Amino acid sequence: MSRNVYVIRHKVTDRMYVGSSKNVNRRISAHINALRRGKHPVEDMQKDFDIYGENYIFEIFEETDHKFEYRLMDRYNSRIRGIGYNYKDNHYRPIPSGYYLVKIKMTRLGITYNDIGNAIGYSSGVTYRKINGKYPLTINEAKIIRDIVAPGMLIDDLFEEAS
Repeated sequence: MSRNVYVIRHKVTDRMYVGSSKNVNRRISAHINALRRGKHPVEDMQKDFDIYGENYIFEIFEETDHKFEYRLMDRYNSRIRGIGYNYKDNHYRPIPSGYYLVKIKMTRLGITYNDIGNAIGYSSGVTYRKINGKYPLTINEAKIIRDIVAPGMLIDDLFEEAS
């Protein structure tokens, strides 16, 4: 069974949660049941439910690719607290070969790990480990790096896994 991407949008606040599941209907029901019990793990989503009630619109996409899910998160800024509900999903997973496209663009532009480190507030050694997948990157760090090496590029395309 393949996974489908879904969006839960609150009609009053317009905040969104983007997710994917093999059984979307059961997953959406789990979200609603957690909200009704006052136990949803996303505090902002629970707060909006408590204040404005069960005013949600659900969209289900046939798309099964995680890149599509992440593109929706980027399009709707749903990983930014106060704008969306995916703010707890703020780390890109480290991969063994690191973020190869970032490294290629850094080399072509003559950008050093020290340059990136200065921008994200870490030493060149920590930055090297983050870009090579040893330490996780936060979404804000990924955005800063993207703005330096590839402005306008989707974060998920820049930080895609090496195949």
